Amino acid sequence: MKKIFTIIIIAIITCLNTSGCGKINESATDKASFVETPTDAATSQNNKDIISQPSPEVDDTKADNIVNETPKPETPEMVKFTSDEAYLDANRRVKFLGLKEYKKIEGENNTDKPQKGNKYLVLFLSISNTGNEEDYINYNYLSAKVNGKKTDHTFLVNSPRNYPPIFEHIEAGKTIGGFIVWEVPENWKTISLTYNGWKDTDNISLSAKFTKKDLQNPIIYDSTNYN
Repeated sequence: MKKIFTIIIIAIITCLNTSGCGKINESATDKASFVETPTDAATSQNNKDIISQPSPEVDDTKADNIVNETPKPETPEMVKFTSDEAYLDANRRVKFLGLKEYKKIEGENNTDKPQKGNKYLVLFLSISNTGNEEDYINYNYLSAKVNGKKTDHTFLVNSPRNYPPIFEHIEAGKTIGGFIVWEVPENWKTISLTYNGWKDTDNISLSAKFTKKDLQNPIIYDSTNYN
């Protein structure tokens, strides 16, 4: 009888121990690891909002309009005059008067002499200001090429055919006569010139080209013709 009772007690103890092993004891630390703090919750929500927000779209039409609004520099209109035909517009008239070669130009006290192997080539012009404002013929805007090679105009002590230099102020409604001179090789063939003094105001670039066929004497300068 004692033996049976002992077996029953052992069986009961074994059963209790087995049930205890099947329980999971969640510690406070384990539970804390799954608790979401208010700060973490807010951060998580913000991240979700950022991800859920649509990306801003670029208006290609506006971008193109901004690019197209950039002004493009205008190409000046190329205009010209010749020994036979003057240039004329609403604000001016440029007329060829003559083209002359000089081996030297003598005056009362001085003589202009070019370097050996060169000569002076003098262009005589009249320019009328038919606009409403004063004009100025600025030598800084004049360029030239002799036989295709760039050259600068020069100056003279004396006045060929009594003409003054053309680089002057011209009052509205007035006309001036004057000359431009270059030192060129004796065997020069062509001279081409460009004047950009009216490029910014009227968007024009004045040009001309001359050869030895255009050589001719201008009339003697008379200041009364330009008053």
